[in-house]
Amino acid sequence: MKRMKRTALLLAALLLALMAFAGAEDAPEALSEDDFVFVYDETPYSFGMDPAELIAAITAHEGAAPEVFAAESCLYDTMDYEYYGAEITVGSCHPQGGPDEAINCFMVYGGEWTTARGIGIGSTLEEVVSAYGTDYAEEADTVVYAIGEKYQSYTLAFQYDEESRTVIGFALYAMFDT
Repeated sequence: MKRMKRTALLLAALLLALMAFAGAEDAPEALSEDDFVFVYDETPYSFGMDPAELIAAITAHEGAAPEVFAAESCLYDTMDYEYYGAEITVGSCHPQGGPDEAINCFMVYGGEWTTARGIGIGSTLEEVVSAYGTDYAEEADTVVYAIGEKYQSYTLAFQYDEESRTVIGFALYAMFDT
């Protein structure tokens, strides 16, 4: 009888170990800077790039130039900009107060655009977690992933409809060194 219990415990432990190993293979990769590339019309755009090329692509795709909002930077003695398109807003700043404008934010609220891991408008929360894992913060109707401190480094946020639990918008943010 003791031998059967020991065998059953060993089999249970082996089964749990196999399940954990199988789950580890399916676990998503850790979030990295590679996840903070936005692909628009098959062209990748990343943080730190001049937004002019992306603004031109948005203009061509949507048939109209995005509206521009400019405000004094709260970090530097320069201007920050937001370019509002029908499906996307692009934010930019002048890192460290320098002369060059650089992308620091992508906000998507329509269209077929996706993250580097294929999550977009209409994806389910289960798909988000499957792609990015369980290491996130939940704030009201938003799931937030970050490398380092959220909103202080690279941050990825998915806003979802609470009833359908599907993504209705997402944003990628970068905080440049000050």
